Amino acid sequence: MRIRDLQRALNQVRKAKEKINKMNEKYPKMYKEELDEIGKSVIAKWYATYPDPIYYRRDGSLYFAYRITLDDKILIIDFDKKYMDEYVSREYNEWIFENSFEAGYHGGAIPGGKQISKGDEILLQPRYWRTPFPELTHWGRPALLSFSPYKRMRKLMLKKIEQINKQKQDEFERVIEPVQRAINNLL
Repeated sequence: MRIRDLQRALNQVRKAKEKINKMNEKYPKMYKEELDEIGKSVIAKWYATYPDPIYYRRDGSLYFAYRITLDDKILIIDFDKKYMDEYVSREYNEWIFENSFEAGYHGGAIPGGKQISKGDEILLQPRYWRTPFPELTHWGRPALLSFSPYKRMRKLMLKKIEQINKQKQDEFERVIEPVQRAINNLL
């Protein structure tokens, strides 16, 4: 083994370590930014399926139905109505979370005043708008059902995570390849 070959191998290891450290900084931020963009886009598209609501007032609270945080390079994606409470505190945020964010309804309620709970058959019952606005004393036509922002967001986010994971793996392999060659030259 020659000293010069050993020095080349050590230099390749140092360069690879620097590049990997940069990757460890770059990728968590990339995940967060791209997943944030997916979340905003899905909610905007959901709102666009019923652009001018007649039977309810829109306040944009679904933009706050989830949170994506980066904590010491650990990405946390959390879907919870408690974030809506921080935006606008009201009794029916849980209802909005379950019926609009998870189920995809634009407003509406279940006739008979039945309470809604996750996993219950009642989630499958159609919702109706109450009229006339603002008294909300009579049942009107069925509430508009578009798509579940929650389900679409999860699907698109998982797909984006897979894409970024592949990109990260490919970059890692390109960084490690010169190190592997240098070590093979030593053998």
